Amino acid sequence: MNQIPPLNLQQMTQHHQLLKDNRLLRSGKSMQIASPNPFDWSNRQKEGPKNENRGGFKKGHKKSKSSKIEFNFDPDAYEGSTRILDIFDFPASFKTHHLHEIFQEYENMRGGYRIKWMDDTRALIIFEHPATARKAYLDNVTNQTAQIKPYDGPTDFLQKNPNNAQPRARPATTDMVAKRLVHGALGVRVARSPEQRQAENQILRNARDQREQKRNEYTKRSQDLDAAFNE
Repeated sequence: MNQIPPLNLQQMTQHHQLLKDNRLLRSGKSMQIASPNPFDWSNRQKEGPKNENRGGFKKGHKKSKSSKIEFNFDPDAYEGSTRILDIFDFPASFKTHHLHEIFQEYENMRGGYRIKWMDDTRALIIFEHPATARKAYLDNVTNQTAQIKPYDGPTDFLQKNPNNAQPRARPATTDMVAKRLVHGALGVRVARSPEQRQAENQILRNARDQREQKRNEYTKRSQDLDAAFNE
């Protein structure tokens, strides 16, 4: 007995279509256009993609403006003469070193800056040069942890001495060293009275005491800065 060879996909499709046509003829109905064959990919390739724009947008449809993140600031509104930035609305747990982390890039730029605290969530960043303040503002205007804007309040505190101290008097000067150099070059030995020798020694002691006091002040200032960063 001869076995019927198995039908391939195309033969099965043609056989299916012939059976369907025979059923239509027997029922007396007119033949209609056959529905697209789900196994035939040639028609789909000719049709091409129906939706050229992905994401559910029809051709000619404009996306909403809300799809872009926009920051409401105008760089040209910054006044070039302003060298103070107002930073506010940051967490109350912020310390001095947190603000330094934001502006550390400008610490050595044209004199750097200093920080003046106003309250727990606001501080003023005082720059030495307006160009540095402008750059810091434009670079950090979109900061996510705080609000930053040019400061437009009173600036009387800039002229005041922060320690309310009187200007230091000019240190006392002496020609003692100059005389020693001249006399040593000429090979001349000048006799000095005990009073003159005592006065010169006192001047030297005062100078040493002043240098020691400045050294101690510098050391204390460095320790205070380290303590502020470690808070």
